[in-house]
Amino acid sequence: MTIQKWYAPSGSSIQLKGVAPMSWSRLSFSVLPVAESDLNRPLAWDSVAPSLTQPDEGDWLKAKLSEG
Repeated sequence: MTIQKWYAPSGSSIQLKGVAPMSWSRLSFSVLPVAESDLNRPLAWDSVAPSLTQPDEGDWLKAKLSEG
């Protein structure tokens, strides 16, 4: 049962569509034979504004740690 929504940094919801895997295996299909969209009253898919993060936001921490 899903009771809350989760959004990826891109702003896309994972409800009904899920998270696209980088690779597929036979095991992927045998673990959960039912998708969320197959259940009663699934949460609707939607999106929010994407998170605007900078890839170098952690550089200050790396510098601090290298100081010893």
